[in-house]
Amino acid sequence: MGYDAATISKRIAISHEDNSDFITVEFTSDNTFMSVFVVNTLSKDFINNYSFDLISNKNQSILVLDSILQKKEAVMNDKNQQLKEYKIKNEST
Repeated sequence: MGYDAATISKRIAISHEDNSDFITVEFTSDNTFMSVFVVNTLSKDFINNYSFDLISNKNQSILVLDSILQKKEAVMNDKNQQLKEYKIKNEST
């Protein structure tokens, strides 16, 4: 009936303008509703996947930064403890 992936792939054109965030999706068919459905469905899926990737990357970045912060905090606490012990030791002598 012409609704298989190979046929749809032949009738779809996706382009991206240089230095732009805009993506153009065009689909040509004999049925206007089919064209609208294909363009809207592909666009919606792309936006959902892209949004998920952004959220996932942000979450991963937060985890990495938090890990670095915890390591730095542990080093700082260790140095503060050493300083405290040094002050106590040298004040009593």
